[in-house]
Amino acid sequence: MSPIEFDTSLNDKDWVDAIGGWRCEALRIPGAKLEALYYDGKKADTNSFSVETPVIRWPGTPRPSQLLARISFSLTNDLSLLETEKIQLAKEKLNVETKWKIITAIGAILSGLLTFGTTYLIELGIYSRLGLSEVHQTPASWLKTKIFVPH
Repeated sequence: MSPIEFDTSLNDKDWVDAIGGWRCEALRIPGAKLEALYYDGKKADTNSFSVETPVIRWPGTPRPSQLLARISFSLTNDLSLLETEKIQLAKEKLNVETKWKIITAIGAILSGLLTFGTTYLIELGIYSRLGLSEVHQTPASWLKTKIFVPH
């Protein structure tokens, strides 16, 4: 994909005295690069200005009252960065999902153990109240010994 180029005009309204340059918001576009700077019908020498995103500094005098900045950017330059970020986000999502799956599995196991333990202790209490000597004896078998059941 070829780079996208466009021109933007900068004038006295864009000049920031405190910085000593023109504010050019187009340079905030990811991958944007200042290709050339034109004033008074000629191309500015690259030594006469510097770029500190998003400002084009003009340390020399006299400064032009109006500039034309040619800016280019390419979407393909940032694709590898975007792909890397996408992979990183996918890994983070997978880590979070894996953690929740593990927590869910541990919760299910603990719930089952708690249910088993509670049931065991409750039945153990019932057996001891009924006077059963062995835990393996069920209430039904105990009833058969206490009540006459014809064969």
